[in-house]
Amino acid sequence: MSFSKIQMMTCLPLAAALAGVAAEPAAPAAAAMSLAEGLRSVFMEVVVLLVFLATFSITRRFMKSPKQETKPVGKAGKVKVRRQDPMETATMIIDLCQDQFTRGLRLYRDLVKNELDREVTEESFYTSLVEASVRVNKPDVAEQVVARMHAIGMKPSPDFVQSVLKLFAARKLYAECLRVWDMFGPTMAPHQVIYSCAAVAACETGDVDMARKLLAEARSHFKISSREWLALMRHHVRKHDWETAVKDVKELMATGMPIDNIVFNTVLSACSTTEAALPTMHAIVDEMVAYADAHPPEGTPTVDIVSYNTVMKALARHGDVEACFSLLEKFAARGVEPDDVSFSTLLDVCIDEDEHQLASVALERMSAAGVQMNCIVMTTLMKGFVRSHRLDKAMQLYESMRATNSQVKPDMITFSLLIKAHCDTHDMGTALRVLEDMLESECTVDDVVFTHLIEGCCQVNNVRLAEKLFADMKQANIKPSIYTLNGLVKVYGKCGMSQKALDLVWRMEDDYGIKPTVVIFTCLVSGLIRQKKYLDAWRTYKQMRESLRTDAYCTQTMLVGLADGQMWAELLELAQQSLQTYKRTDDRRAKGTGSRPNTLPECLNYGLTTMLNRSKVAQGRQLYKLLVEKEIEVTVVGVDRRLGLA
Repeated sequence: MSFSKIQMMTCLPLAAALAGVAAEPAAPAAAAMSLAEGLRSVFMEVVVLLVFLATFSITRRFMKSPKQETKPVGKAGKVKVRRQDPMETATMIIDLCQDQFTRGLRLYRDLVKNELDREVTEESFYTSLVEASVRVNKPDVAEQVVARMHAIGMKPSPDFVQSVLKLFAARKLYAECLRVWDMFGPTMAPHQVIYSCAAVAACETGDVDMARKLLAEARSHFKISSREWLALMRHHVRKHDWETAVKDVKELMATGMPIDNIVFNTVLSACSTTEAALPTMHAIVDEMVAYADAHPPEGTPTVDIVSYNTVMKALARHGDVEACFSLLEKFAARGVEPDDVSFSTLLDVCIDEDEHQLASVALERMSAAGVQMNCIVMTTLMKGFVRSHRLDKAMQLYESMRATNSQVKPDMITFSLLIKAHCDTHDMGTALRVLEDMLESECTVDDVVFTHLIEGCCQVNNVRLAEKLFADMKQANIKPSIYTLNGLVKVYGKCGMSQKALDLVWRMEDDYGIKPTVVIFTCLVSGLIRQKKYLDAWRTYKQMRESLRTDAYCTQTMLVGLADGQMWAELLELAQQSLQTYKRTDDRRAKGTGSRPNTLPECLNYGLTTMLNRSKVAQGRQLYKLLVEKEIEVTVVGVDRRLGLA
C-alpha cells in the first residue's frame, strides 16, 4: 500500500467529522465535546501510522546489504565487481576441510567452474582435499581432485603421489591407486615407495603382469628386498595357484636375492591347498635350505619353524601320519626345535586317524623336547578321548585343568567340546555343570554352546529345558544362529509341539533376521509326519517349494509321509515331479539297515507297496508305470500278479 493511499484513508474520518460540524453549526455543547474526543482519537491514529511508516522505512534501509563490493560506474554503465583472489579461497578451503568438508568442496568446485584453480599451485591445498575426501568416505571426490590436477597440467612431486597412493592403499582403494599411477607414474622420476604401492594395488586387482613389470622396474632402479614380492605370493594363495607361486620364488632364487621367510612361507601356504603339491613342498623346502645357506637373509632364517609347521599341517590334512613323524625327524636333523603347534598338529592327526598309540609317542616326544602343555594340546587330547569313547578320561583331564595350581585353563573350545560330548551321550546334567563352570570362569559363551545344549535336549525329549536355554540365550544378547533355531524346531517336532514349531519357522525371519532353510523345513515336515499330521506336512512342503529349492532328503521324507498318510493323489504328483529331475548319481546316501527307505527308488517302491497293501490297484498301476518309464527297478514282491499284469 502506497503512502498516498494511507494518507487518503486517514483523512476520510477527519473530512466526515468536519462535514458533520458544517451541517450542524448550532449543535449543543455536548456535541462539541464529542467532536473534540473524535478528533483526538483520529489524531492519535495518524501519529501511530506515521511512527510505523518511519520505523518500517528505516529498518528496511539498514537491513539491505550489497552482495558485491562495487566500484564507480565506468563508461559503459556497468558496475565493476572486485575479483576474488584464488589463493585466499584456497586457504579458506584448507581450513574448511578440517571440519566443514561440504562447504570447502563447494568452494573448490566454484574455483574449478571459473577456471581459477589453475592459479593454485600449492600441493598442501590438494593434499587437504584428498585427505578430507577419503576421511569422509568419498574416494570418488579424491580421485576427481587428482584427475583435475592432471587435466590442468600440474606436475606433483613424488612425495605428493606417494602420500596419495599410501592413503588409497590403506583404505584398500586399489583400483584408484592404479588410476593415479596411470596419470603420473610413467612421467615421474623413479621412486621406490611409489613402485611398491602400485605393485601391491596391481596384485590386489588381479593384474599380475603389471605387478611383475613394476617390480622389475623397481629392481632395476633400487636395491629392494624379496618382501616386495609378498603381495604377488598372496595373490597366488587366493587363486590356489601353487605352481606359479613356486615358479616366481625360483625366479627370485635365480637372482641371488635373499628370500624373506614370510615370502617363502606364503609360497608354502599356496602349495598346501592341494594334495598334488605335497611332493613339491618337500622339494622346495630342501632347495630353500641349501639356498639360504649360500644367501642368508638378515634376521629370521628363510626356513623356520613356521615353514615346517605349514608342511606338517598339509600332511595332516591328508591324514599322512607317518609323513608327519618323518618331518618331525627332519626338524631335529636341521637344528629346528618343534614348538607346541608342531606337536598339536601331530597329536591332532594321530587322533583323527585313530592312531592312539602314535599319539602317546607324540606326547613322549613333546615331553622330551621340553614343550610345555598348553590349552590347544590339552583340548586335542580331550578330543582323542572323546572319539575313543573314553569320556571319563577326558573329564579327568578337564578337572586337572580346572585345578587351582594348574597353569593351563580350559578355553571356550574346551568347554564346547565337553558339552557336546555329554549331550551326545544324553548326559544333560554333566553338560549343564560344564556350562556352569564355563560361566564361572568368565569365558565367553557363544551360540555354538547353546546349540549343542538344545540339540541335547532333543535327544532326551526335554522341551522345557530347551526353551529355558533359548530364553537365557536371548537374555544374554547372544544372537541365535540357523543351527540353534534348527535344533529348537527339532525339539518341538520330536516332543509333539508342531504348532510351536510352525510359529517359530514363520516368524524366524522377522524376529531373528534368518530365512528358514531347506534343512529347517525338513525338520518341520518330519515332525508333522511323526505326529501323523500329514495334510499339514504337505501344505508346509508346498509352501517351502514356493521360495526354496528342495533337496533329495526333504522330498524323500515327504514321499514316505504321503504313503503313510494314504494321500495317493499327492504321492503320485510328487513322484512325477521328482522323477523329472532324478539322476542315478543322486543316490549317494548309504542304504540303511532299518525299515525306512533312504533313496528315491526305495521311497517310490515303499509307496507302491503301501498302495498295494491298501488295495489301491489303480493308483499302484500309475506309480508302476512311472517307475518303468524311468527304468527304476521295482522291488515289490509279486508286483505283476498284484497289479493284474501277469
